[in-house]
Amino acid sequence: MNKLSKVSIIAVIIGTLSFTGSVFAKVSFSDTGSHWASQSIDSAVTAGYVQGYEDGTFQPENNVTRAEFVTMLVRALKIPVAESGANVEWYDGFVSSATDVGFLQDGDFKSQEMNEPITRVEMSHVIARALRTDLQAPSAQLSDKLAMQAVTGAGVVNGVASGDLGLNGVTTRAQSVTVIDRIIKVLGGTVLDADQDAVTTANNM
Repeated sequence: MNKLSKVSIIAVIIGTLSFTGSVFAKVSFSDTGSHWASQSIDSAVTAGYVQGYEDGTFQPENNVTRAEFVTMLVRALKIPVAESGANVEWYDGFVSSATDVGFLQDGDFKSQEMNEPITRVEMSHVIARALRTDLQAPSAQLSDKLAMQAVTGAGVVNGVASGDLGLNGVTTRAQSVTVIDRIIKVLGGTVLDADQDAVTTANNM
């Protein structure tokens, strides 16, 4: 598969937790009306790349696993996923596709750890490669500092408080749809405002 210099901004993926449970698409949820990410959640659901639960909730503060985040991103950016009878886990095809286009590199995550929550710095490595083609080659060196500089400078990832990047904090469903929405916008040519405190912290790592 060829490296993607630009990907479609049309998002057509399903919810992060639909891979392990029964969910359905719903624009209005009982637990997101006053949530800080309510707009991003509504936009994501309307676009069709995330869903809620059968009880009418979205559960925005639920953690997202490495496998779920990678799958969300692959589907959001319409990266082809080849079906293979050799796939053992539901996410194998998505991980392979993300690796093929350079969003993941061999050794980023151990296969037995894909169901662990993804940290903010791990997520930022994936995002940085999605945003920058020069980081997608297997030979490209991507340190935590460079990843955080890339994602904060692009306005995709902000600090959690006063420039604190929360590197080892886990990523939630709300945060996932928010950053994916921003990735789509950046790849579509939109220039986002960056959190300058976060940028400064990243530069000083």
